[in-house]
Amino acid sequence: MELKYKLVKQHIDSTNKHQAISKARQDHNNDGGFEVKLQQNTKNLASSLRNLKSLKKRNILNDTEFKAAESRAEEVYDQLRISNEEQKRMSQEEVAKQILQAKLDNNLADLKTMYEEGIINYYIYAAAKRRLFRKKFWDNYWGSKK
Repeated sequence: MELKYKLVKQHIDSTNKHQAISKARQDHNNDGGFEVKLQQNTKNLASSLRNLKSLKKRNILNDTEFKAAESRAEEVYDQLRISNEEQKRMSQEEVAKQILQAKLDNNLADLKTMYEEGIINYYIYAAAKRRLFRKKFWDNYWGSKK
């Protein structure tokens, strides 16, 4: 039996290795969906071009019709590829937002714990909490402007 591993180039937040592996697998499968779509679109384009060449060879299409159909098939492929890339980028942005939200939640929980244990007083707790929310607001604001 051969084990295969893939390098995951992202930070994965989890409490144990099993959750990390599960999350990485899920992220890989989500990303794999985009790759599968791209491969399918490429196969569809190749198939369409073969069909067009066959029609031209049998003199069903003349040169002008063949070139127009070939051009249209490539345009459709390009549109699908661009759409796929846009969906992938949006998916990656959503994951980044979820990670930032998890970090904010962890920071707030740490602040609350320090306040409850008497490590920091209420004023420091309230000021730090406001700073975290302000940072989140500006990160969201500037992130939406890109």
